Amino acid sequence: MAESPAQNAVCVIGHPIGGNPSQFCITRVLDDWELDWQCLSFDVAPESLAAALLGIEALGFVGALIASPHELAAAQRFGEQSPRGLAVSATAAAPLATPAVPSAALSTDALPAPNPATADPAVVAAVPAAAFRWIDGLRREPSGDLVGCNFLAEAVDDLLREHQQRTGQSLAACLLLGDLAAIESATLPFASCLPPLRYQPLADGSLVLCGGSLPPSDTVSPALTLESLTEPILVIRMRGPEQPLKSKGKTTQQDDREGQGSLPRGLHPDSLIFDLAGDFSPAALSPGPGQRLPRSVTPLDLEIARLVAALRNWTGQVADRNLLADAIEEYLEI
Repeated sequence: MAESPAQNAVCVIGHPIGGNPSQFCITRVLDDWELDWQCLSFDVAPESLAAALLGIEALGFVGALIASPHELAAAQRFGEQSPRGLAVSATAAAPLATPAVPSAALSTDALPAPNPATADPAVVAAVPAAAFRWIDGLRREPSGDLVGCNFLAEAVDDLLREHQQRTGQSLAACLLLGDLAAIESATLPFASCLPPLRYQPLADGSLVLCGGSLPPSDTVSPALTLESLTEPILVIRMRGPEQPLKSKGKTTQQDDREGQGSLPRGLHPDSLIFDLAGDFSPAALSPGPGQRLPRSVTPLDLEIARLVAALRNWTGQVADRNLLADAIEEYLEI
């Protein structure tokens, strides 16, 4: 009797894995495509991550989604040797993928804080820039090898490209509103996707280049003010501490704007706002008379785009974001 071909399967690993909607959402898309695939979830403690990665490879999974707290540790583990040589992909998110770092420069005895979005900024800052990588997924190549992928960076790149194609405008600068250390920590996985020209506002409304020093007051350029930002820009705003996912119909935490990055008036309507609020509710913005508001990207939008990137890497097909959004909403109501 001829052997049946093995069923394609992907998995989600994290700790704790309970409450993670990824398996539910991925399964919903696979069913919609009528693909005979399986998606499984596994709770993997940090001390078991290396064994789990080898198991994913040995069991023939087509791919994996790596959830908190494993993204940085997975990047380090991929610097080590495995029986078939797990490798970091140089093309998984081209041109966004960061290069592999020689394993000699990495230590798995003292791993850095796991998730830049929730880690202590001081701990993340202590990780050498050359050694920082983020792996939140795996994809099996035609050769049979698994490669590490940065699905979050792919998602951000997709959203930025789509916005610029929709508006016909480029986003040449980035305005960072709120706690700068928290923003830098949260955006580490996709920093290479962001415009290189980045400003932070001061209390008087003037701007300073991030990483630069303030010029003397008599030489401040009048162009470096909030009022002078007349071109479309990318705004990244950190509004508060991270909170659990909230359903649309349920009460959400009040948006505390005090000192947490109030949006400047007069933003170009083709600007794009990455509102990195802890919950999945959009920011409440009040347009002026006849004003068209800039589009706002929420953490929910980022997660949906990340799932789209993961499914595209595994299957070559593009998932319906509305289907994924509905699946997340249904999961939260269960």
